[in-house]
Amino acid sequence: MRRIWWSFLLVLGMVLLAPTTVHATQDDGTILVLNSYHQGFSWTDEEMKGILQEIDESGLELEIFIEYLDWKKFPTDWNLQGFRDLIEQKYYNSNLDIILCTDDSAFTFARENRDELFKGVPIVFCGVDGLDYEELSSNQDNYTGVMQIMNPYGTIQAAKAIDPDLQTIYVVYDNTGSGQAIGELCARSAKQVSANLEVVLLNDLGTDVIYDTVSKAKEHSIVLMTNYVLSDNWTYMSQERFCEQVAMRSAVPVYHLYQFGLGHGMLGGDLILGSIQGEKAASQAIRILRGEGANQIPILNEDTNQMMFDFTTMQKFGLSRDELPENSVVINSPIDFFQMYKGQIISAIVVFILLLAFTISLLFYIRKIRSMQKTLKENHEELTALYEEITASEEEMRAQYEEIIDAHELLEISNHKLVQLTEHDTLTGLYNRYYLYEVIDNLLRESQDPGALYFLDLDNFKYVNDTLGHSVGDILLQNLSTRMNGILEAEIHLVRLGGDEFVFFYPSVSDKILIENFAKKILAIFEEPFLIEENNLIISASVGIAISPQNGNTMELLLKNADMAMYYIKNKGKNGYYFFDDSLDLMMWERVSIERKFKKAMEENEFYVVYQPQICPVSGEVEGFEALLRWRSDGVLIPPLKFIQIAEENGFIIQLGEWVLRQACKDIVKLNKERNTNYRISVNVSVIQLLQSDFVQTVLGVVQETGLSPEQLILEVTESVFMESAEYIAEQLKRLRNEKIGIALDDFGTGYSSLAYLKDFPITIIKVDKIFIDSILGTQSIHNITDTIINLGHELHLKVVAEGVEEKEQVSFLLNSQCDLIQGFFYAKPMVMEDLVKWLGYPMK
Repeated sequence: MRRIWWSFLLVLGMVLLAPTTVHATQDDGTILVLNSYHQGFSWTDEEMKGILQEIDESGLELEIFIEYLDWKKFPTDWNLQGFRDLIEQKYYNSNLDIILCTDDSAFTFARENRDELFKGVPIVFCGVDGLDYEELSSNQDNYTGVMQIMNPYGTIQAAKAIDPDLQTIYVVYDNTGSGQAIGELCARSAKQVSANLEVVLLNDLGTDVIYDTVSKAKEHSIVLMTNYVLSDNWTYMSQERFCEQVAMRSAVPVYHLYQFGLGHGMLGGDLILGSIQGEKAASQAIRILRGEGANQIPILNEDTNQMMFDFTTMQKFGLSRDELPENSVVINSPIDFFQMYKGQIISAIVVFILLLAFTISLLFYIRKIRSMQKTLKENHEELTALYEEITASEEEMRAQYEEIIDAHELLEISNHKLVQLTEHDTLTGLYNRYYLYEVIDNLLRESQDPGALYFLDLDNFKYVNDTLGHSVGDILLQNLSTRMNGILEAEIHLVRLGGDEFVFFYPSVSDKILIENFAKKILAIFEEPFLIEENNLIISASVGIAISPQNGNTMELLLKNADMAMYYIKNKGKNGYYFFDDSLDLMMWERVSIERKFKKAMEENEFYVVYQPQICPVSGEVEGFEALLRWRSDGVLIPPLKFIQIAEENGFIIQLGEWVLRQACKDIVKLNKERNTNYRISVNVSVIQLLQSDFVQTVLGVVQETGLSPEQLILEVTESVFMESAEYIAEQLKRLRNEKIGIALDDFGTGYSSLAYLKDFPITIIKVDKIFIDSILGTQSIHNITDTIINLGHELHLKVVAEGVEEKEQVSFLLNSQCDLIQGFFYAKPMVMEDLVKWLGYPMK
């Protein structure tokens, strides 16, 4: 009878509620996603994010249905039977192409009911425990998927490295099937790290007992959070809330096995990324839709983890980045409030202790007076003498009471000043980072209203400090703060995060036009120059925008996403604004991937140098070559435009640039010796290299080490280097020129101040930009410009090199214009040294 009633409710629900779908078309197939857990559960949401992102990027037009088994909250047979009836009623006549399951419960449900509900439909899973890999792979039956490689060993090993005296591990997990399996794995892993480690299992304890246990944890211990979603009375708990409560009470660091624990008091660990699990599973499903059989696709048993740590929690336990495992990712770098206001806090504590001691003394004295009064009543003979003593004591008490009143008033004044210092920036008077996180973040969480956060970073502010001094930079920030205050509306908050970073928070706004209009107001502040100490400063800013709740409903998440959007517009040319979108997450992962590969690329010789000849058009003789960097990683050629900028931003360009310079010099010395020639070599250098104090010594050291004649080396720079610290870079180049090293100005003609560079800097060669070469066959005006550039170079006694020459007609024009050297595909493409030797026409020794 209960089942009939349940079926009736399901049918009624299907009439009232349409199934959750993502796409409305079904040209390329239909997918049913079965989630083991409920919507809003962080792990499940991350898996769904990865699945939908991968499907969206595939270009397939799919109809996607999404259902939730809700096994964390209701792990009962009644729920399982109800879910089966629901699926049977909803999808009885649906032509499903793929069943995609997240986590063990959904996968088990799909396999057990496949003959009745999903006859012949392939199954793809993710998030399934890696311990089942052998069984699943040996009995693969029309399914494939991605194993979840839980790595408590890596987390415990990292904890042991951070604290070599580690003795005890408190493992928190619940008594669900998956919880017990993870708990046992943690216990085994601890013994693998060190047989002397004591493992305390907290699965049979209630939450209050767990809180009490971790609060009393002894020194050289850690807490390892795993899967705890059902309390001891089988009541569902929020993972994030539980993590926060444990971390708040724990006396020792708390580690986790899942990414969603970060930001909730967890220190970190070797964390599983649910989004990567979802992406890989969706990728396998797409392969099936494109014609591969499920059994033909191997089950992936790869590590989808990342060693990650929370900077805030690191600070709590006094940890530095140097103590973390190599390649660890650190998130969240909040301001150290105590260090900033250490003096004021200690002073307030001292005053409070003194007042407390005085109050205790006063209370003790009052009790003594009362005892004396009692004695007076009992002994009337001593009344007169005691009365005089009491009178004197009362006068002293009045004086002390007045002192207490005065001290209390001073304490209130100090408290007010302390609040001001806590919430305001000392330089500009604006609200500070503490105010952002403690006040605005609470406002955001409590109101749950929409809002917009603007992350503003000044463009090239570093060079104001470098060239004019920090005092001018401080005055600039103060004047800028005044202008920004001038555009504030009543409800908008303005915060200085630190340095040249500012945040506007615009609450209760969802209209994108209003949000965009305010961004334009911010940029309009910079249209007028700043006049500071007779310096007319023209600066700009890059602004990233994140909108709540679409881009996050906490200040931490909004700030991170707005920061990514700001970083994107800064890379696109600065002086603008950009709204955060999900694609920026992928860009950041791609950037992180490239940064991780840099060290491996150097160690495994993935970088190499190619050489493009520079030829005299009159004689047809080769006079030299330009050295160009290439990178092939895992068989794939990575374009320089994709990795050079990242290398410049993280400083790797210094090591990489020195390697290119040394390799090019060694190759040209060997070539000249074997050929008995005097070929020159041109090597590009970055502004980051030029700003290094030891750059000149590094170049001269390489020249001396390789035996290259200084006259045979040419360093190529672009106009952008002169826009940074012009005077300093000019001095660097003059020192190199004094050693007879040539200086070439690359891409000449594209900047508005090229002529000034030719006059103020020791340039010996100018290279005509390819944009003018490509346009030679066009209008007469381009002819005249190109011809003028060549004539200008010759009048200044400079050599002129035309690059990017591909057509015979271009060569003829440049020959007639008396261009000194030509470089381009018309003569030769860039070649590795072995091919270059063959092109020159003699064997390589």
